[in-house]
Amino acid sequence: MVFQIEEISLSYYDNAFNNNVIDEDLRQGPYVFIKCLIINSLDTALVIEPAKSTVKITFRYNSSDYEVEAFSLPFQDIEELTIYSKDSVDLSFGQYLLLGTEIFEYEQGDYTKEMLSILPTLKVVYQDEKIKMYSSEIKNVIIKK
Repeated sequence: MVFQIEEISLSYYDNAFNNNVIDEDLRQGPYVFIKCLIINSLDTALVIEPAKSTVKITFRYNSSDYEVEAFSLPFQDIEELTIYSKDSVDLSFGQYLLLGTEIFEYEQGDYTKEMLSILPTLKVVYQDEKIKMYSSEIKNVIIKK
C-alpha cells in the first residue's frame, strides 16, 4: 500500500497586515491544502473506515514535533470504503498549519522561514480502527501568494 501527498498548496505564509483591512484568514498564519492518494499495491482488496478515522498533519520545527488534526468531508462521512488491488482513492483537506502550536505568533506576517523548515518533515497520518498509514512522499508543492 502506498500513501503519498500528491500536492500541497501553501497560502497565507507571507502577509502584509493593513490596519484598514480586516481579514481573519491572514491572522491565522499559513494555510495548507493537501491532496493525498491512497494506492492499494497489494494483491487483495483493502478496506478502510473513513467515518472512524483520524487524519493528522505532523511536522517537526526547532527539534519539536507537532501534529494538527484535519478533516476531509465528505470522505469522513463514508462508513466503509473498499480499495481494490491496483486502485486508488483521493483524500484532500485544508488546515491552518501553525494555529494552536507554540510557534504561532499573533500578527507575525512572514512565515516563509518556518515553512521552509517544516515542509521537508511534513507527513500526513491516516488511522482508523484497522489501519494506520503515514505518507511516504510529497510530489508537488504550490506556493500561492
